[in-house]
Amino acid sequence: MYPDEYNPVFLRLTVEGIKYNVQHAFMQHELQLREIINKALDKEISAFNLEKLVEEEVKRLLPELIHETLQYHIRTGMQSESVQHSLKSIVDQSIRSYFEKRT
Repeated sequence: MYPDEYNPVFLRLTVEGIKYNVQHAFMQHELQLREIINKALDKEISAFNLEKLVEEEVKRLLPELIHETLQYHIRTGMQSESVQHSLKSIVDQSIRSYFEKRT
């Protein structure tokens, strides 16, 4: 007969015990890691200021858009109401396009 430390049943139980301990340790770390990641994401998401981002993007794009629109309407001779409507459409389209690119 085998001594206890060489008994296949004993060895299997020992290996299974070690396996369980390793799995349990990884699961504990996984939960801690998820907590850390979720906290960081929550912090960043709550601090994210979408309104400010849109405002900055409009300020950045607006001069160029106004210039292009005015040039187009000067060439085509359109009325000022058309210019205003056109500017609003271009700004809306530019903002949508910007956010579509970021997602």
